[in-house]
Amino acid sequence: MWICTVRRRSSWTICRGRRSALLKLQRGSLTVQPAAPGAAPGLVAVETDDGVTAGDAGGFRVHKEEGSSRTEALYAPLRVFGAGVQQQLRAGEGSRVKFGEAPGPAHALPLSGRPVAPQDGAPLRRSDFDWRPGDRALSYLVVLSATPDFRDIVYMQEVAETRWRPEMLMLPVRLPGLWWQVASVDRTGFVGVPSPGRSLVIPGGVGP
Repeated sequence: MWICTVRRRSSWTICRGRRSALLKLQRGSLTVQPAAPGAAPGLVAVETDDGVTAGDAGGFRVHKEEGSSRTEALYAPLRVFGAGVQQQLRAGEGSRVKFGEAPGPAHALPLSGRPVAPQDGAPLRRSDFDWRPGDRALSYLVVLSATPDFRDIVYMQEVAETRWRPEMLMLPVRLPGLWWQVASVDRTGFVGVPSPGRSLVIPGGVGP
């Protein structure tokens, strides 16, 4: 039997009897990774001053913006609550909510640009990154991770074109390899589902 607690201010519910987590986001961004294969289901709720995002399978982002909060359902459906109103989102949709207001309508997230170079598994001899244009993309977010599941992000950069040519790529620690992906950002600020990750090999003698 699940025991449910209702928060009256924003009319959302957390049910006990399964694993659950409640996080408070005051500024910046928070990404909840998808549940690991074989993991028990559990509710993750992210609360901001504007509303609450809740999902059972992870795989979503919440951004605290100036005067509102933005949610992006990347890989699984979830719910956004504000002013006592619930907005259901499917994977690939987003919604904004302002303080004291109901969540905005579901917004289709932009499609990612597909990586072109470097190739998967290529040595990172030059920090030259290229990808194909994404649907409705105004800019792009390039992400570098120390792990293939992108749970250990070491660098992020937003760029306006379908290429990134940093003069110098400074990493915080010496790593045996890197993975990179790119996501599209549309004109309203929503960030889409990122492209599949590609691995990079750091040549010997390179790095701190």
